[in-house]
Amino acid sequence: MREKIKKEKEEMKKVSESIAKRKASKRAELEAIRAEIARDKEMRKKEREGSSSSTPAPVKTVTPAVRDGKVKMKIKVADSTLMKTFEETDLLSNVLDYVKQEVKQEVTLSNTYPRKDFKSEDLIQSLSSLGLTGNVSLVGKSAAA
Repeated sequence: MREKIKKEKEEMKKVSESIAKRKASKRAELEAIRAEIARDKEMRKKEREGSSSSTPAPVKTVTPAVRDGKVKMKIKVADSTLMKTFEETDLLSNVLDYVKQEVKQEVTLSNTYPRKDFKSEDLIQSLSSLGLTGNVSLVGKSAAA
């Protein structure tokens, strides 16, 4: 019985030593990482101080996306999704007519983001003047709802 207790104590001692070694190893890894971060910060600080006085930072130029004059329209209506490509110069009324023709009922259109319910005066404006360019998602609601 005493031997069993003695073996258990030895095992516990080995386990606790193993845990202590792992903790020490983790601490050493953390310290190494912190030291590397400190070196990086110092190096960046020196680079900023050196570059601000000698040469200005290069200016990044952003090239605008190529616009082909097309609007890829995705319109969610009831249980279906309609997809069609329109011209930026098309009127919103063209889109509404297409949706009415497909779902065979009266609908109103709204933009998903930024949220906007289109009114009758919007129907005579072009898609580009309404900010509907590129890929656009609209929601069609039944006019009765």
